Amino acid sequence: DSASPSKSFLMKHLFSILSHRISIQYKRSPLVTLTTFLQTLLLAILITLTFLQFPSDQRGIQNRLGLVYFLLLSIMFSSIFAVLLHFNEEFGLFQREQYNNLYPSWLYYLAKQKNDLFPTIGTQMIFSFIIYYGCGFNRERWIYFLEFYMILVLLQFIGQGLGLIVSVLIPNRLYSLILSPLSIAPFLLF
Repeated sequence: DSASPSKSFLMKHLFSILSHRISIQYKRSPLVTLTTFLQTLLLAILITLTFLQFPSDQRGIQNRLGLVYFLLLSIMFSSIFAVLLHFNEEFGLFQREQYNNLYPSWLYYLAKQKNDLFPTIGTQMIFSFIIYYGCGFNRERWIYFLEFYMILVLLQFIGQGLGLIVSVLIPNRLYSLILSPLSIAPFLLF
């Protein structure tokens, strides 16, 4: 029983160290954060201008369904490719640390997701707000907006997870970028 609290303390300590290291990596590249924010804002404005205020008839409903499918594609692909481009840079360090048994791999992924949580929530809030109200979705009840927003956030986390899986399975950046659309194809078909 005495080993369990010390192991728990060690995991918490390793988690805080990994989280701090990952946050330092993000702070060292503010251009990436700014680019992500601007890309999200520009994409939301372009989508809104394309799907601006559909009527509430049958054709408008079909257009909104097309918009939802397009949002699924754009969020999944953008989050997968973002992870593929950034994680492959860290993968060598991650492999060395795994080879030396410094920490369990699940702890690294947990720390990475923790650091991705607030940027994802923030950018998706802006994206969802612009799309939802600009494209004429149901404005009568705010709970529908929250559902829409949460679905988009979860889609982005799923895309990030798929990106991590592809990065680990295919460590070569070029091949992982080429083969990553195959990881999404089954989800698009069914």
